[in-house]
Amino acid sequence: DAYIRPVFLKGLFSVTTTTTKKPAAIRLNIVKSLDALGIEWREGKGYFECIYKPN
Repeated sequence: DAYIRPVFLKGLFSVTTTTTKKPAAIRLNIVKSLDALGIEWREGKGYFECIYKPN
């Protein structure tokens, strides 16, 4: 949760306007999806860095 913060970028969509989910729930969904797909990842401050290695 330390990395979760609202970001306002002109011209891009805002998650706040497209979902009612809390940021922690969105992060958890991303992590579960990446793990289920076998995508290696690490979390940075405000982003995910992903490496896909097909089997």
